[in-house]
Amino acid sequence: MNNRVLYNKKQFLEQVTEKLGAYPIDYAEKLQTTMDVGNPPDHHQHAGVLLLLYFRENKSSGNETEGEFFFRLIKRSHRVIQAGDLACPGGMLHAKWDLPLKKLITSGLIPLLRNKAGQHARRRDSRTYHAIALFLANAAREAWEEIRLNPFRLLFLGPLPSYYLHPFRRTIFPLVGFVKSGHSFRLNYEVERLVDIPVPAFFQQENYGSLTTTSDSGLRPSRNSLESLPCLIYRDEEGRENVLWGATFSIIASFFKIVFDFQIPQAQTGFAVNKTIDAHYVSGER
Repeated sequence: MNNRVLYNKKQFLEQVTEKLGAYPIDYAEKLQTTMDVGNPPDHHQHAGVLLLLYFRENKSSGNETEGEFFFRLIKRSHRVIQAGDLACPGGMLHAKWDLPLKKLITSGLIPLLRNKAGQHARRRDSRTYHAIALFLANAAREAWEEIRLNPFRLLFLGPLPSYYLHPFRRTIFPLVGFVKSGHSFRLNYEVERLVDIPVPAFFQQENYGSLTTTSDSGLRPSRNSLESLPCLIYRDEEGRENVLWGATFSIIASFFKIVFDFQIPQAQTGFAVNKTIDAHYVSGER
């Protein structure tokens, strides 16, 4: 891999857009499959989320295209399910709000698809294109509610494959976006704080470890319930330890595989973390 791409704004964004634009996406099939299960659809949920990137310019270089990319994640507050987890902004699909927003996006009035990534999306089959537009509307609306992300300050870069979150019977539809400079965020009650992890941190072997869970939540055991799960631990500038695991870890792993052909380590023994999954983690209620 050409490491220079990681630190060049133009090259990085071009590579992300082209790689995601060419990768097969299962949105239409997954959406139809889950809608066909049961009547009503077996309480299956759908959620659009935004994997956000932003760029911090290296002012000492004198070149505005040189710097470092970060993933901008949220740490979920104690007032919601999966409290304490690092996550992508986003949430449940609500047809009442998201279908009208989708029309605004596909019409161009909200210009999220009026770029190269949008051109790639339109070249896909019609059902896939409309599924991408729907979950982009869904994720953008939720990101506005959670962190006041202005959709006019968001550059859509492309979709990632869907991810099934087994314990919650939920399919996640992740979309990658770039936050343009100069944007300020305001957090609602669902978000404790923002967590920024540098993209290069994922190429450093010493940042990886394993996480095991102890559950007293009554959740149905998943196929991974007895295994150690991969995680990344990043200590931020204020010395806080941030543990990335689970669905968000897997979504970011797919990003690196598709965009950089880099396989994030899936098993490490260097350090271990334990997390207790209690009833509040599942219900969001104290």
